[in-house]
Amino acid sequence: MKKSLLLICTLLSVSLFTSAQLSKDSLVKLITKETCEEITKKDFSNKTMEELEMELGLAMMPAILKYQDQLKNGGYDMEDQQSMMNMGKDVGMQLAKDCPAFLKMFVNNPAALKEIAGKSGNTAKEKMEVIPSSISGTLTKIVPGDISYIQVKDGSGKMEKIWWMEYFEGSNKLVNEPAKYLNKTVKVSYVEKEIYNSTLKEYVKVKVITGLE
Repeated sequence: MKKSLLLICTLLSVSLFTSAQLSKDSLVKLITKETCEEITKKDFSNKTMEELEMELGLAMMPAILKYQDQLKNGGYDMEDQQSMMNMGKDVGMQLAKDCPAFLKMFVNNPAALKEIAGKSGNTAKEKMEVIPSSISGTLTKIVPGDISYIQVKDGSGKMEKIWWMEYFEGSNKLVNEPAKYLNKTVKVSYVEKEIYNSTLKEYVKVKVITGLE
């Protein structure tokens, strides 16, 4: 008897979970449909990306307000910015699949498409720039100044200058006992950043410390 009750409860839980999932998916499709109808009524020619985002938000708003109770039951919190961003993303993906007018918005605005491509390229570039590297060698100098730097001699004898521009893990070692680490083997983690050199009047890449072992 107990096993039968447990099985019934389990099946009921699975059924309710599946229904909730279907309800959420159906709700996204419903909001997508009504948003698409709003988009179809408007002319989105010659808009910037910022203007398109604003217009799209306005087109979604009537449906969001109409179904706010259902959205809450579907797991979207109207007062949580991240939750609403997730909802917007879900609706946006559905619009791209089911709403020709949504795609037409971008086809009619090549400048906005170019802006999206530019942002994607910059994001990829930024991610590449912050990939940490490391160097192991002898710490030969700690040079104080408005912006301090250290010098490390690697195994090949090459001297590397690494700038101390911000807090990093292990920085207290150099603050409290700098002499203890001079002429000792260290491992320095760093990222490359572009800074403006006023003397050269151009941007140059420098190594910036992110960690010390």
